Amino acid sequence: RYDYHKTPIWELYQKDPKSHRVFNGGWCGHIIKDKWSIGGYGDEKGVCVISLDYPPMLEAVRKSIVAKARQFKKSDRAKKAKILSMDWEFTYQNYDEPSAKKWRNWLRSKYDAIDKLNKVWKTNFKNFSGITLPSVHWNQEQNPAKYYDFGEFNLWRLTDYMLWARRVIEKECPGWPMTVGGGQPFGAEFAMQGIDGEYLRQRGVVDVFLSETGSRSWGTAVDFDLQHSMDPEVMIHDPEYHSTGGFMPLMFFHGASSVDFYNWD
Repeated sequence: RYDYHKTPIWELYQKDPKSHRVFNGGWCGHIIKDKWSIGGYGDEKGVCVISLDYPPMLEAVRKSIVAKARQFKKSDRAKKAKILSMDWEFTYQNYDEPSAKKWRNWLRSKYDAIDKLNKVWKTNFKNFSGITLPSVHWNQEQNPAKYYDFGEFNLWRLTDYMLWARRVIEKECPGWPMTVGGGQPFGAEFAMQGIDGEYLRQRGVVDVFLSETGSRSWGTAVDFDLQHSMDPEVMIHDPEYHSTGGFMPLMFFHGASSVDFYNWD
């Protein structure tokens, strides 16, 4: 989000409204930049909150990733890097028309027949084509079954995107273990955020668990232990440690393998 205005992403965003994400207007989750984000153009004029479900934007993202990866390979950082991070603190919700099509196709795959969905949802839809997206305001959805299914769908779609992005990066930067994740990947709203730490590992998106929680004692005790239980052989990396030294031994006692210090140059 520091140089997005020099990429095909920004060019498309300026001329094609369909490339804009449809969401509740809150924090965009670092994909790419809202009015509160650090970096790039400031304030409203720099807003670039993209849809990852719109095919032309996905192609612009691919071109931008390739350019960034080729730039990285030539840098001094590439000589020192042990882990390749796809970034973190991600959150993704989108309610545009391509999202609606994905949502209906996902429901068809899950339920197979509309009667099965109606039985679970306690609805009377005639076909999958008539199913709408839930409210953009997550907690206002009145049907708990629809709420649950959309949460599962949201986790699936962002994981699917992350796997696609990993493969694009791997073509340019093979050999590095890779990681990606959210700020609090196992919080109460993780389905809304779209980050499923366990599924990211199962799908082969990450080689290293990411946990930006070591700076908080509850994060160390809860998130590190949970990740370690999912796959004890996998490293756990805190990409942005920004607390006192006292928490650091706890991190390693609870399974951490490596730490990057936030802003400690």
